[in-house]
Amino acid sequence: MNDKEIASQLRKPHGGPAVKMGEEMSWKNRGMISDTIELLIMKDAANILEIGFGSGTHIDQIFGKNTTVNYSGIDISGTMVEETEERCRGHIRTGRVTLKLTDGKTIPFEKSVFSSVFSVNTLYFWDDVPGYLG
Repeated sequence: MNDKEIASQLRKPHGGPAVKMGEEMSWKNRGMISDTIELLIMKDAANILEIGFGSGTHIDQIFGKNTTVNYSGIDISGTMVEETEERCRGHIRTGRVTLKLTDGKTIPFEKSVFSSVFSVNTLYFWDDVPGYLG
């Protein structure tokens, strides 16, 4: 893969290399993701949003910290949404996890629904940071 293809995969994993890229990003970002989760204030039944969950390998860590939270995640990669849905089937069935594909320009939830919002290593891929969070 050339630099342009790698950058495209990092922004939005797609096609054949998507799953491998998601796994690599999860591995390389695991320390930052873990530290971020540890810093989250998770009161019982809190609603948490993650922007850009990638392969979602860390979602169980959130429930390890508090089993009563509700996790929602959005991602611009259909492949990552599908992979994470498969990984989180049990949590989705219980209603504790909601995953949505997004266009990267809008957050498909009502405002003021979440007590915590986090994202790790995605901000520089957002086209309009203030607009996205507005």
